[in-house]
Amino acid sequence: MGEPPRGLIVKHKDRQPKKSQPHTVKAAAHPASGLKAEELCSAEILGGIPLIAVLLDLKGRVVYANDFLLELTGYRRQEVAGCDWFGRFVPSDQPEVKKLFLRGIRKGDIASRFENPIRARNGALRLIGWSNTVLHGPDGKVIGVAAIGEDIGARRHAEEQLRTTLESIGDGFIACDADWQIVYFNAEAERLLK
Repeated sequence: MGEPPRGLIVKHKDRQPKKSQPHTVKAAAHPASGLKAEELCSAEILGGIPLIAVLLDLKGRVVYANDFLLELTGYRRQEVAGCDWFGRFVPSDQPEVKKLFLRGIRKGDIASRFENPIRARNGALRLIGWSNTVLHGPDGKVIGVAAIGEDIGARRHAEEQLRTTLESIGDGFIACDADWQIVYFNAEAERLLK
């Protein structure tokens, strides 16, 4: 389970390469180390990032999980290898998550962005923001999904605290982005602008 499958073709729904050709992860040797591109990718990037990295097969079984997922959830590698992702990590009150995955994987069309909680070994829930990519084999057939996840629970909690504070002040408050587009206004600002 330590390495993702070899010879993957990755299609990016939003960013197609020229002539709509899929990106191919080739097994080119790295001259300095003798490692193949996939081994470098797995060991150096997926294994070392402070984000969840997981590869699922067509049935939603875990093909690869990085150490960050294991640390975050408290599971051991042997408990995760080959397990049903949805049975192990997705709360039982959210069966629609697996249904969406299975329906999407049959069509080769998985949501590129998705949020859902995952369940840790101790039962704690962590809200995860996912970036997903459908994986294709050398023959072009869908073979699974690669997902990178960020624990966004703390950030979401801080956003809610800020929103509560801004709504409780008696003054109008308007927030703009770098292009001076309004991205937030509290109830008092809305009342004053009417």
